[in-house]
Amino acid sequence: MSKNKALLVALHLFAAYHAVAMVMFAWPSSQAEQAVRPAFENYRRFFGLNGSWKYFAPSPWGRKTFLIERYADGTERREDIGERHSLISPAHSRLLTIANHLDSDGNESFVKGAVAYFCAAAADGGRKPTEVAFEIHFQKGVSKDEVLKGSELWSDGTVRKEKVGPHPCDTGVAH
Repeated sequence: MSKNKALLVALHLFAAYHAVAMVMFAWPSSQAEQAVRPAFENYRRFFGLNGSWKYFAPSPWGRKTFLIERYADGTERREDIGERHSLISPAHSRLLTIANHLDSDGNESFVKGAVAYFCAAAADGGRKPTEVAFEIHFQKGVSKDEVLKGSELWSDGTVRKEKVGPHPCDTGVAH
């Protein structure tokens, strides 16, 4: 086999692997999907492939993550971190990757990294927060009839809230 043919075969194999990985992480959960997913997990994490079957739903991720910054003077600032960057920005994808692991079952390294990042960022006129916390709103299932009756998808009655933190900005460890 010539070098060009070998390169072409390698490129086709990579393209096929990538295509299957993209479909796998946008496919609804099933036994087949769960059996095949481990073969693509490291690839997905490395490249930040965070597709979801619900991508085109009203809320693609089914959750909103709010950053709560507290300052030495007692003031507080709240921000929906999903709205910090435009939807097509790579920074938006990175923030959502972090935010998807900020819950009570979350990965401790993601929490520490997020705390360090948001503590270091001068978000409010250059002031540094003394502590940060996260409030995650998980979307509850809302039926079509409830929406037609006027229920809003992100109202208090249609979300479950979970707090993570507060975390002091000096150590990044919860107290």
